[in-house]
Amino acid sequence: MFELTGSMSIDANELTITYTVANPTAHDVFVAQVPLDGRRKAYPDSAYVALSDDGQRLNLLIGASPLPLDRDVEVAVGALYAKLEARMEMKGTIRLLLPVFEWNAYCIPHDGLQTDIVAVKQVALEIEAIPRDKATRIEPAFQHPEFWDLDGEIVRRSLEFTSTSPIPVRKLRLEFPRR
Repeated sequence: MFELTGSMSIDANELTITYTVANPTAHDVFVAQVPLDGRRKAYPDSAYVALSDDGQRLNLLIGASPLPLDRDVEVAVGALYAKLEARMEMKGTIRLLLPVFEWNAYCIPHDGLQTDIVAVKQVALEIEAIPRDKATRIEPAFQHPEFWDLDGEIVRRSLEFTSTSPIPVRKLRLEFPRR
């Protein structure tokens, strides 16, 4: 359906992942590209971030934000989608300041959140897409007309990276969705 390749680099201040999404098919695909928060603020060059359940891996997601565990929400929030035409590719970059802060659409990093610093060496990136022929709703994104909001059958692709040095992460002390 779509292919995902990429690389990871780390310097003193930033974790950077550059990736390419390729669509080798004869059909258009809508690819999640820019995470949103609950107020529909866009976070370009970013991804939702959560540690794995065992705390050994940093999970990055561009797609539907995990729902909060401590409250109900009226509307699920996800990423803005870009249209990837048949037999084309798009490039993207994720830049996260170190230490990387866990966050999603319902829990935005701010100074008042209590965290602990932990370290990981494993990083997983997951990107969601919806094939045009599997979409049940497609409309220009509110407040972001260059992107799309849509519903439909989600396809996921992932990459895994291993760092030679520890990556510092600000682990939230509150109940937070991890997997």
